Amino acid sequence: MKNVFITGASSGIGLQLVRLLAGRGLRLGLLALPGDDLAKAAALAREAGAEAVSEYGADVRDREATRSAVASFAAAAGGLDLFIGCAGVDFEVPLEPFDARRAELIYEVNFLGLMHGANAALEVMLAQGRGHIVGIGSLSAWRILPIHADYSVSKCAVEAYLEALRLRLRGRAIAVTTVSPGFVRTPMTVGREKLTPLFYLAIEADDAAARILNGIDRRKNFVAFPWHLALGTRLLRAMPDVIWRLASRLISAPKPE
Repeated sequence: MKNVFITGASSGIGLQLVRLLAGRGLRLGLLALPGDDLAKAAALAREAGAEAVSEYGADVRDREATRSAVASFAAAAGGLDLFIGCAGVDFEVPLEPFDARRAELIYEVNFLGLMHGANAALEVMLAQGRGHIVGIGSLSAWRILPIHADYSVSKCAVEAYLEALRLRLRGRAIAVTTVSPGFVRTPMTVGREKLTPLFYLAIEADDAAARILNGIDRRKNFVAFPWHLALGTRLLRAMPDVIWRLASRLISAPKPE
């Protein structure tokens, strides 16, 4: 593994992956919204020991801009070994007043944004005959929580897309890893601890990045963590719907002050 492209590289899990991968002396392509945060991520990568760093200020919702960035990096680096799609958003979409555009933005960034980057990487990897595609799903995709349903559903789409891609690539030297984290403390999750007690099981972004990189190194199909929350979510998924509807009211209840 020598050439790595990361979307959502300027904060959260993406930024921590940049730090860890840069320490291995790799060539990195970093895509995030243009601005100071992207410049800081690139500076961190250089200081951490990356062999070379290319910055791409773009919105993952823009298919052509994302495709162009991935293709440009691969051409300059002489190939693409690993693509990691980390870009994501999450925020409340209240029913009253309901804002459909606000809900759609979650799907556009989390699902279409991942697909734009992964499809661009796939073009390169099919041509070179090898590679590794990684996407960030969520344990919340395994059982929908009403408190942030649009985020959960967008991650359902991400995990289904990656599973379909894995099946289609069977027999080829292109791995696909689905990462399903529990709650990770990042700028995106600030304030969420007030909405559901489950956020008190949150882990730090650097811990999450280390677990993801371990799964990547082992070319695992699935990486889910923390284990106790993953196990609990599996049990919730097996729960009959009528019971789940009652239980979800308790799980999503705000924590008392």
